[in-house]
Amino acid sequence: MITERQQRNFHAKIDKSQDCWEWTAAKFSNGYGAFQLGVGKTVRAHRLMWQLHNGKDISTQDHVCHKCDNPTCVNPEHLFLGDALINNQDMMAKGRNKHLSGEDNPSAKLSNKQAADIVNDERTHQQIADSYGVSRSLITQIKNGHIRNAQLQELTT
Repeated sequence: MITERQQRNFHAKIDKSQDCWEWTAAKFSNGYGAFQLGVGKTVRAHRLMWQLHNGKDISTQDHVCHKCDNPTCVNPEHLFLGDALINNQDMMAKGRNKHLSGEDNPSAKLSNKQAADIVNDERTHQQIADSYGVSRSLITQIKNGHIRNAQLQELTT
């Protein structure tokens, strides 16, 4: 699977001071740990930990799920093997299937009130975008009802 040297290097990147063993090295954009096994071969740290701990290879169809819901955790006691169905059932059981939209989304650039004001604003899309410090395409999506529709309806009812 991996060499002894790679295993030492892998384990050196783990902080075991808490119940969740935190991956301290590179991470993928979704927060999961990334470990480079070789040129062009980067794997998810929690998947590799499961394999090392259990002495088994896993397929790309297998999901290594977290009991703790912490993507940086590589504690083998917090990991379990499943498939897409089990992973989705686990997500729903833990209430992680909520889609956050509008100002409930931490990445939102505008409040729902601002979005409502934008709909009624008669300036050009670029002028509105400049005044709010956002992109013209975001203004166009709001004005055309492609995003924020549900939140805008709540404000008007």
